[in-house]
This record gives sequence, structure tokens and C-alpha cells, in this order.
Amino acid sequence: MDVVVLCSNGRVGSRIAAEAVHRGHRVTGLDLQETSSVPGLAGYHRLDIADVDGIAAASTGADAVVYAGAPLALGLDKVEALVDGVVAATKKAGVPRLLVVGGSGSALTTEGKVYLYTKYFSKTIRPVVGMHERVLEHLRKEHELDWVVQTPPAMMEENVGERTGRYRTGHDHLVVTDLHSTDYPHISTISMQDYAVAMVDEIERPAHHRERYTVGY
Repeated sequence: MDVVVLCSNGRVGSRIAAEAVHRGHRVTGLDLQETSSVPGLAGYHRLDIADVDGIAAASTGADAVVYAGAPLALGLDKVEALVDGVVAATKKAGVPRLLVVGGSGSALTTEGKVYLYTKYFSKTIRPVVGMHERVLEHLRKEHELDWVVQTPPAMMEENVGERTGRYRTGHDHLVVTDLHSTDYPHISTISMQDYAVAMVDEIERPAHHRERYTVGY
């Protein structure tokens, strides 16, 4: 398959690109740096996320586009505009699927509370973390493109672990290891490598359409 990864040099994007390359897919990376940090790419383009025409040109003929960047790239007041640009570029390129890296703040805890509005996030950081929730809500208005948002668990860091190829999925709730515990984020984790495994699995075998799903151990 031909896969385009926007923000392919980032912590998550580079792992998604590397996982897709590892499986033999033809991967094109797009980012702001002069060169790619991911070996084995079929192509790499230095492009700004706001360059709709450039992204469309680089994505033409692909089977899927992955947006793995922070929605903050254009500023907190332009989150929706950024989403519109990525959607427009994907459509213009004729790519049927858009997969977006989400944020855990928009998911629900086992108690049914939006994780962003629990004690684990201070009021000062909520506007920044909440940008992922805004992306999801904006995408829910898109009824033509086949989009999905893959929401990570409460903890997805480089030191969580390596690639195991193992994960579970959910719908709106954070995937947790203990339904009777509230010890967030420790009961809701995944390595960046296994998050990438889940993303490439979704590219290869689409199981979700115009919705959000959650992943975790």
C-alpha cells in the first residue's frame, strides 16, 4: 500500500512511518526538516502543514494519509483551520482514508468522565491538551472523507516500552488494565511502537469509519 505520513519526523509519526516501512509498504514522509529521520522511505518532502496544494500533490495516488502532528502547529486559534486544510488536501489528492493521531484527554475514564476534565489535568494546561478534542469534534462534521481518530491511552511515552505487537481497542473509553482502579495514568498505557502497530493495522484492515477508537494494553 502507498501511505503518506504528515509530520513523519515526530515522535509518533516517525514510529508509524517506520512500522509501515517494516511491513513493506511504500511510505512517503512530509515534515518541516530538510531530511527524513526514518530510513527506507519511498519519498520525503519538506512541506509546511498549511501547504494544502503541496500536501495534495505529494499524496496523490496514496491509499491513506496519516496526520501525526500536533493540532497546535498553526496556533490554538487555528486548530479547526488546520483540520480543514488536512481534510482538503486529502480530498484533493483523491486519497480515500485519513487517519489522525488523537489525544487521550478526549476519551472517557472508567467512571464515564472526560479524562481532560479530571484532576489529572490542571486548568492551565487544558486548552492545549484539549486541542485534540476540538479536532475530533470538528472531524465529526465531515461526512464525505473516510476518517478515523486513533486515541492513545493516558500514557504513551518513549519510556513505556518497546514493540510487542500487542494491544486492545475500545470506542470512547480509555483502554485500561484494571477496571476497578483509578490509578491514572498507570493503568492506561502503550508504547509508541505498539501505538504505531495499531495504526498500521487499521490502514491494512480498516475496522473503523468516521469515528474515534481508543487503543492501549
